Amino acid sequence: MTEFKISAQEDIINEILEHLECGILGQGFAMSWDCKVIDKSNIKFTLKEGAKLELRDIFWFGYLTKD
Repeated sequence: MTEFKISAQEDIINEILEHLECGILGQGFAMSWDCKVIDKSNIKFTLKEGAKLELRDIFWFGYLTKD
């Protein structure tokens, strides 16, 4: 898996984007993954060249994105 898409309500997408900028784990996650906003309710993540896929990073990013 080098790419995945998230489709959700606009407020959830906004929380994810905020966590990528402001959250410690989100910032770490963004070091390995590019995030592209497709529209208000869809974003796409692509693993950066040379980065290693760590499933635990995806799990913890999702867990800690919640309020």
